[in-house]
Amino acid sequence: MVVAVDKARLFGVPLPQALCPQSVSTEFETPEGHLGFDISASLPRIGLLVRYSGYLVLPELDLRR
Repeated sequence: MVVAVDKARLFGVPLPQALCPQSVSTEFETPEGHLGFDISASLPRIGLLVRYSGYLVLPELDLRR
């Protein structure tokens, strides 16, 4: 999924839309049943700024009432 960035600032100065970062994210279930993610952000003409991935261990929910 591509995430649109509407506004960005560099050292407090607003960037034109053409220079705003682009973000791509993926969520998935790991083999252990955890919530996995892979997220990156890049700038046009510069490339990758940051990428991080990992997982969250979700608590067991007792939905009985």
